[in-house]
Parts: sequence; C-alpha cells; structure tokens
Amino acid sequence: MISILNQIAKRAKKLLLLLIIIPLVTGAVSYYLESKKPTTYTATASFNIGNFNNEWLADPAEIEFELKKDKNLKKIKTLTNGEFNFADVKSRLVVTSPAPTAKRSLKFQYTGIDKKEVESTLHVISLGYEMIRNEQYLEKIKNQEESLAILDTIEQDDPEYAQVYFDLNNINYQETELLETGDAVATYNNPLKRALFGIILGIMLNVVILVTPELFREYR
Repeated sequence: MISILNQIAKRAKKLLLLLIIIPLVTGAVSYYLESKKPTTYTATASFNIGNFNNEWLADPAEIEFELKKDKNLKKIKTLTNGEFNFADVKSRLVVTSPAPTAKRSLKFQYTGIDKKEVESTLHVISLGYEMIRNEQYLEKIKNQEESLAILDTIEQDDPEYAQVYFDLNNINYQETELLETGDAVATYNNPLKRALFGIILGIMLNVVILVTPELFREYR
C-alpha cells in the first residue's frame, strides 16, 4: 500500500503542471459554455376553471393533452386572431394545478428565450382556452335547460321524476375565469456554479490519471 502511494506521489510530481492545468481548463470551458447560453423567460397564467360537473375536465394532465391537439390550437387561433407556433406551444407549455387541494385552480406556464414571444403566446393561449371552456359552459347550460324542459312534459308522479329533477336542477355549472397573466420572469444562468462543477470534474480526472496506472500494475 505504501509503495502504491509512493508511486502516485512520484507521478503527481512529474505531472504537476498538467494536474494544475486540467481543472483550470475544465472550469474555464464550463464557465464559457454556460455564459453563452441564452437567458430564458417564463410567463404564467392562472385560472379558476369553474365547475363542469366532470372531474376529467378539471384534470391538468387531460387539459394539457386536449389543449395541445392541432384542432384546439387552430380553434384558439381563429377565436383570438392571435399568432403562435404550434410546435413551440406543444413543447414549452406546461399545465399544472397550483396545489393538490386546489381542484378548481389551474396554472399555465410557458417558457422561451424571447420575452415578447413568451408573453404574447401565453396571453393568446390563455385567452383562447378561456373562450373554449366558456363555449363548453354555455353548451352545458343549454343541455341542462333542455333536459329540465323535457322533464316538465313527464308525469310528476313518475317514481324517478323527483330524483332526476333534483339532480338536474342542482348541478351548479360555473364559468372558467382567467384570473391573471403575469409578465415573463427571467431565469439567469450561473456560470460560476458551472465553472466550479468543471473544476471538480477536472480534479476527478486527475485522480483517474494518477490512480489508474497503479490499478493496472496490481492487476498484472
């Protein structure tokens, strides 16, 4: 064991300059690459998604899946007369619930490197989503009113009448409301943190350079 340590120490003395240069180079390269990355911007919009008497229509994952379909993106373009890139929305828009207990709350988050594009796209998507949801709301209300009208033609002494009427009349549909769309917030890169990681990586490489020959020597 002592002989191995002595060999490593001798090798370190011979390669001292290289062992100093390697962490400096890996740190400098990491710093440079990180500093060249563009600043990203993230904008958010929050909703009260109302009540459609359907949990599926309130699930963030299902909402995101449906929203990103071409037919719905085309409909948003038509309703809002807005402009956005379908591929960008599909890859960069995230739909979540602010908290597990906030069943009627929804958050849209859109990220990109162009602040104006981020804010504009999120505004159009949010507005279009609100309009689509409220079209669905009006359709629900219409169906409810038509169902109640049909019930009025049925004999009220029918054994199921009271329960069906009660169920229909007590569905409290609520509209979707866009509560807020915020300005895009910048997420800055941290070149110093990345440089530190690069230096650590260089030190690990130094250890490999010093120790590997001894491992092969022992193996032989």
